[in-house]
Amino acid sequence: MEAQRQLHARISQTDRLEGEQPHVEQALSEKATERERIMTLFHRGDATLHDVEAQLGAIEQETAGLRTTLEALQAQRHLVQAYEARYYEAETLLTQLRSSLDEIERDNDIQRKRQVMEILVSGIKVDTEGMGRAKQARVTISYSFAPKHVVHSNTAKCATLPAPSDVSRL
Repeated sequence: MEAQRQLHARISQTDRLEGEQPHVEQALSEKATERERIMTLFHRGDATLHDVEAQLGAIEQETAGLRTTLEALQAQRHLVQAYEARYYEAETLLTQLRSSLDEIERDNDIQRKRQVMEILVSGIKVDTEGMGRAKQARVTISYSFAPKHVVHSNTAKCATLPAPSDVSRL
């Protein structure tokens, strides 16, 4: 299953990135210590104002880069957690739907079939091109758990829609 593979890849990537977090936090701590040392040199008179300003500017740039890296690592972790939650929510929903499909089919419950379709399909868009008998329809179906699928239909050809009981076999 593609979604499961992507989830495992993201989790694996996040595990590697989280290994970097302690190093980045340590580097931030070292920059704070370095800043204190520079200030101590200035207070003792062992460094000029110009030298101290240059050193502090460089430290501030490095610190900003480290903070950005740390924020990116945290954002990546939150993204994976959200993706993981969405995956498991979808898996739970699909498991529940799967367990009720036999009953829905057996009873031919049109209302429940409609509810299932409303859950699984997030949108349907129909665009037409051409005029008269050359008119063609382009149907775009957006599924809640899959990429968009486009169906081309030529109205010049006679097409019949499946009976409601056949919809689940599509």
